[in-house]
Amino acid sequence: MSAALVQHKEQEGISGNIVLVYTGITAGNTLLVMVNRESGSGTISSVSDNVNAGNYTSILDPFTGEVLAFVKRNVLSGNTTITGVASVGGDVWNASSYEISGCDNVAAILSGSQLNSPDTNNHVSTSIAISGPGFAACSAEFSGGTDWTPGSGWATFNTTTSSSGVNQHKVLTESSDTGPFSTTSAITTAAIMIMIPEVSSGALPFITQVGAIHIR
Repeated sequence: MSAALVQHKEQEGISGNIVLVYTGITAGNTLLVMVNRESGSGTISSVSDNVNAGNYTSILDPFTGEVLAFVKRNVLSGNTTITGVASVGGDVWNASSYEISGCDNVAAILSGSQLNSPDTNNHVSTSIAISGPGFAACSAEFSGGTDWTPGSGWATFNTTTSSSGVNQHKVLTESSDTGPFSTTSAITTAAIMIMIPEVSSGALPFITQVGAIHIR
């Protein structure tokens, strides 16, 4: 089963808590939240929703709130409101979330991060290469420039926050990917990449119920 984007939601330039509202989430799918901080000094302390029990799993927060990733696997069906709680009320955030089908619910999620000082060709480099197949996402915060360009096959929905950061995604079919974006001016970037493996051929994406019938 191949990984696929079902639907997405985003908030740009939101001050305080993040709220992402979905209609008609499909049971067994994966919900992924990628966040970059536009301004401020805090972090997103937790992510949860009104349908699934417990907080989302924090995949990465390597730079104390600058770029973050959260995931909830094998979700329940229904209209779902995701809430990310900001640790500082005045901080400003850009958030993208994705409902993904076809992802493995137990395989390890691949991830990595990189902080680049000002450079003439700043990009996520081979030090955090990820391998497919699966659903990949990247979140980056920029400082000192605006001219970023998505890498081959990478898509972004946000259109107004190029001066501060970007969230991108890609259904990864090749063996590795190391270049989600590039820049032509000397800017600083803090970036993370994650990859959720797709379900292996012949495997079941989730188990809804296991039971037995006893006949006497």
